[in-house]
Amino acid sequence: MKMKLFDKVVNVLLLLCVLGFGVLCLGVAWGVFIPDLFGRFGAWLTAGTLNAVIVTAVCVVVLLLCVRIFFVRRRDTAAVENPQAPGILVRTGDNGAVFLTAAALEEMVLRQVKADTKVRDCTCDLAFGESSAAVRLHLFLAPDANIPETTAKVQASLKEYVEKMAGISLPEVQCVVEKTRQGQNDLRPVVR
Repeated sequence: MKMKLFDKVVNVLLLLCVLGFGVLCLGVAWGVFIPDLFGRFGAWLTAGTLNAVIVTAVCVVVLLLCVRIFFVRRRDTAAVENPQAPGILVRTGDNGAVFLTAAALEEMVLRQVKADTKVRDCTCDLAFGESSAAVRLHLFLAPDANIPETTAKVQASLKEYVEKMAGISLPEVQCVVEKTRQGQNDLRPVVR
């Protein structure tokens, strides 16, 4: 539970007030403090309108600070009880939940897409939903690749692979063909 400096100071002041009140009660109970002292203090509190306004203002400020401390602690406790999910929810079971991080999903996607011989290089962007992810692939294809056939094959194989291996759905796999280029295996020495 992380509190701001102001809240810590207010908390300490309120605790000191409670401690002082406890010492005062003990002092009265054991005869250390003279009861006449409290009679004079009570007379001062009721001596006029100005004193009543001052006491009312002090009481309202103390009340507001107590309420503030109450809600600050409650808000921090709620944040600790509900931590943010570390990734995409794969499944929940008797032993807890299973999540897949963005880095793990990205690695799976890139490995599967680069397995296609017509794809020379690939990057991807991921958008997460609840138990699902949308993928946008940026493909660099071989020069002889048929773009509609290659991208359809990549989309279908990626969707099937991720849904089977990770247990999350891919409702959308977008392909953006950046350019076609020769890979290092496609370079042929020029004979002159």
